[in-house]
Amino acid sequence: MAVEGTIQWAVDAAQKVQSRSQRVFHIALQISANRGYVPIVELLLKFMASTQNFQGSWLQATPLHLAAKNGHSAIVELLLAMANINPDVKDRKPHYTPLMYACWNGHVSIVQQLLARNDVDFNAHGVYEATPLLLACYRNHPEIINLLLAKDSIDINLATLLNDTIHYSCYNGVGQNTETENTHTTCLSVS
Repeated sequence: MAVEGTIQWAVDAAQKVQSRSQRVFHIALQISANRGYVPIVELLLKFMASTQNFQGSWLQATPLHLAAKNGHSAIVELLLAMANINPDVKDRKPHYTPLMYACWNGHVSIVQQLLARNDVDFNAHGVYEATPLLLACYRNHPEIINLLLAKDSIDINLATLLNDTIHYSCYNGVGQNTETENTHTTCLSVS
């Protein structure tokens, strides 16, 4: 009995160490993705089996969320190249996808990377039913708005608890004084 108890204790201890080391790798990956440390992300990804849905207590977001939010397109590219990545996973709060963060912060190249994939929902809803298009309109990012509007099944009529996409576009003067297509006209003519 004593030997079996000791063996079980050793197995439990090994599992705890493995679990802790995975958490340490994940936290290091989150920090590196958040700050844009490309070489460290590359190194950590060689040792990690999965980053797909990891949302640790630190920032409560995946490394892909953090890289997309902060405009680190090289890290987004590395993470999207992983076979097990889920580019549509929502963070814990405000329930945004990486695309939503890229739209909110105006990171055109990251929006392009994400929209190039077939597994990204560009009509995804976050808190208050916000969508990538609504967030881009709210923050006045006409180039991103045009990228989203180029998608055949984009829904510009999604009303939110706060307002609607066309209202935000008009309110923020999207399309004025830009070199891109006038998105006021685009939004209003589609509706």
